[in-house]
Amino acid sequence: MGSAQPCRIRRARYIGLNISHMFSYDMKWKRRRHQRQKIASRHISRLFDLAMAYVQDNPARARRYIEMARSISRKHKVAFSKEQKRSYCASCNLPLVTGSTARVRIGHGMVSITCLSCGHVKRYPYRKERRLARTRRRGYAETKVKGGLVCVDVTLEGRAIKDIQISGDFFFYPEEKLPLLEDRLRHVQTFKVRDAVHAFFEHEGVNAPGMTPDELAGVIMRASSRAMPLKSSPSPS
Repeated sequence: MGSAQPCRIRRARYIGLNISHMFSYDMKWKRRRHQRQKIASRHISRLFDLAMAYVQDNPARARRYIEMARSISRKHKVAFSKEQKRSYCASCNLPLVTGSTARVRIGHGMVSITCLSCGHVKRYPYRKERRLARTRRRGYAETKVKGGLVCVDVTLEGRAIKDIQISGDFFFYPEEKLPLLEDRLRHVQTFKVRDAVHAFFEHEGVNAPGMTPDELAGVIMRASSRAMPLKSSPSPS
């Protein structure tokens, strides 16, 4: 009995040591796999760029680049991005360029891309684009201040400003800062417009005689509150 117990202890220690080694090896293998996938993703992006560069002059070479990218994707289990999936023909591996190697048609809620080399048709819905279009709204407001008339035309996407145009008959110095203000207000949430206008006036050192930042922000917010859904144009058949 006394001699058998140390043997069991040594065996347990030996088994535990092997398990720890196996666990560390598994973690190292996962890290290496992640590194290989990152490198493979960079190579795939480079191959797609080369394929697009050679599609006009050397289509066979462009096809070969796509074949190599697909092979790397399968070997290392790296999925293509949405743009990459839609940029080549799944039948003949030819990069798809609208008007040159592909024909694009829109209808019935679908985008159809036809390869002009083999005739393969790739279809995908554009529900996301239609959903974004339904969320876009446009509003207009104008007000009279001491410095003149201020007009604001704003397009919203959700609760953020998609596009904005500030015009009218007022003083704003320097004038080239006004387009910069419009750029700063794009993608700004409507409830943050007042803070954004105040920050622009302070940091850029602009001067608007007869108009305060609060008055300008008020016109923009009034136009945003009047925004109505845009009418969707009929899709071409």
